[in-house]
Amino acid sequence: MASDNTLQALNDKLFAQLDRLDNRSLSGDSLKEELERTDAIIDIGKTIISNADLMLRAAVARDEKLGAYQGALPKVLQSGDGNGKKNLHR
Repeated sequence: MASDNTLQALNDKLFAQLDRLDNRSLSGDSLKEELERTDAIIDIGKTIISNADLMLRAAVARDEKLGAYQGALPKVLQSGDGNGKKNLHR
């Protein structure tokens, strides 16, 4: 996620971890390690989402106070347009 710090990238990481947990060959210590990794990812993900929520509320408050402005959404809240380009609005 270091190169693409967006909520979409977080979502991708969460689903990738879910796929790893779905590996039926995991058992014993390997399964325990994967479950611990999952707990850590969940905790970090919750923090990222909470921070993004705060950033969004701040952007909305700023928009309501100052009117529309360029860069309304922080980078972490932006999503790609499918062509590798970032969109602020859809």
